[in-house]
Amino acid sequence: MRKFKSDKVEHEHQEFDKLLSEIFPQEVPIKFVSAVKVVYNDGTERTLSNEELKGIVPNTGVVDHQKIAKLWENTQEVEMYINIELLRQTVQSNTANFLKNFKDS
Repeated sequence: MRKFKSDKVEHEHQEFDKLLSEIFPQEVPIKFVSAVKVVYNDGTERTLSNEELKGIVPNTGVVDHQKIAKLWENTQEVEMYINIELLRQTVQSNTANFLKNFKDS
């Protein structure tokens, strides 16, 4: 199972995981992932920082929760912690550029 969580409590929302699962069905660009927590079937956990993930994730630049889960046996859950502020800034910038280009044409 995979869960998306905000990397900052103040940005967390009860529908956050549902919303992100609709936007990012499998993969998340690594620049938006601040950490990944792997929860094993025995209840133990391992948290990987963004820097550690860069060493694990191939050159695709995305984090795929299914591939992360396969790296370790007996994985119960994978939680991805998303940098909401960076995501917001990126969406705003891309939207502004798109609308500017749309207006200009």
